[in-house]
Amino acid sequence: MSPLTLPRSPGRPKGVDSSCYDGLLTAALSSFTCHGFDGVSLRTIANAAGFNVSMVSHHFGSKADLWQAVVDAIVQDHQDTLLELKELNAPDRPLTIRVMEALNLLIDRLAERPEIIMFVTREISNPGERLDYLVEQLLRPSTEACVPLWNEAMDAGLLRRVNPVIFHLGLFGSLAMILASRPIVARLGGGDMGIEQLKAEIHRGLNLGQFV
Repeated sequence: MSPLTLPRSPGRPKGVDSSCYDGLLTAALSSFTCHGFDGVSLRTIANAAGFNVSMVSHHFGSKADLWQAVVDAIVQDHQDTLLELKELNAPDRPLTIRVMEALNLLIDRLAERPEIIMFVTREISNPGERLDYLVEQLLRPSTEACVPLWNEAMDAGLLRRVNPVIFHLGLFGSLAMILASRPIVARLGGGDMGIEQLKAEIHRGLNLGQFV
């Protein structure tokens, strides 16, 4: 699945217009990720998507509106993962298993969507209205879905007690960096690791195996 292949929403165009809309969103995500909001023009984005720049105005309006549409698409794409994370807060199974599944889910998500992670990471360093929108639409819901589980694990002694928001953001950043560094892990003497082996190493790093 491409980064922005989304379920059809009521307001989303159909047919040829849908292809144009999706193509512009995908090109915008890539362009904003590589060059930043201020470093890319609407014409460059349209050319990358293979459409006339007038189609950007037709579907989205301004560059700020296009950027917001990219975030909205990421949020929609994230809904299933968000639901799964929330379900892991239910005390229906052992806590250790739920924590390990949450970690695995985050790792899988980050591995599947590297461009989205790069987009978010770039925007975090630019305070302003765009960051405010990103926090409220994407980062806050994700954090609030995970914090109850981290708190439960800390109360049980499974994780060391720290501020759960700091833990969550630190975990996000650490996992993103580890996944981005996979191509050089072997070169640094860490061995050639697949995703499943990487998950096992992270579980061991958090000392979760002793509680299974």
